[in-house]
Amino acid sequence: MDSTALEVIFTAAAALIVLALRWWTQHVSIQAAAASARTQDSASTLGWQTISDLDCLPNEAAESISSIALVLDSSHVELTVLKRFPRLQRLALSSPFPLPKSALALLAGIPALTAIDLRKCRTVVDANNMIPSLCDALDIYNWAGSLSTLRELLLPPVCAIRVGSIAKCFPRVNVAVVAVTRPVRLGDVIQLRRVAHDLTGGGAHEWRSEQSIVDSMRTDDHRQMVVAEPHPDGPPIDSQYAISLRDVGRKGDAVYWLGVCRT
Repeated sequence: MDSTALEVIFTAAAALIVLALRWWTQHVSIQAAAASARTQDSASTLGWQTISDLDCLPNEAAESISSIALVLDSSHVELTVLKRFPRLQRLALSSPFPLPKSALALLAGIPALTAIDLRKCRTVVDANNMIPSLCDALDIYNWAGSLSTLRELLLPPVCAIRVGSIAKCFPRVNVAVVAVTRPVRLGDVIQLRRVAHDLTGGGAHEWRSEQSIVDSMRTDDHRQMVVAEPHPDGPPIDSQYAISLRDVGRKGDAVYWLGVCRT
């Protein structure tokens, strides 16, 4: 047998060993999670797993899991496996693909789920590449607004959606009057953005403020609001609300919604 044939055989054998070790590592991880869920009285956490990993988890273990970090390795992956986890409270997703709209409906149907982290997930399609079955930023915004039990939604910047603009600023008290074009709710995460021009001739860039969690919104007559609604048919002041912000920016800055953090 010549050296080339031996090299092919050794390469194939090495590849099989790597695959076997990878399978064994996943198998041990799953069994450890199952054992933990069976032996602990408190709910358990599963680190980064794939759909196939979750499918292999015994039912008695799945019923005790409260937190899952899930890797989606395909654009056609269905999240129906999550229905096996009735106590699931926290979910983190990692994926280079946009989420299908069907995933939002499924997640809304998990009764205990209150915290979702999509920062490692592409989440939405590009603005110039609309696909009806996949999520865009407006889908995520509308879905989050419909979930009364959602306490935390962490999103990548690409999911930001404009909800208004700055009408007045009061930097001494960290309050800005925001003219809203979409509903803003207590606990929403918002960010100010503007196109800033470099006076040295370096061109324009987008300035972004620190993110703020909305914890106070008042009308012109000082009524505290839970939801700031736009009123396009009324006078402009009917759609303006005083909101506490970390950075009040400048008049004319765009206001973007970027998730939920309700403690």
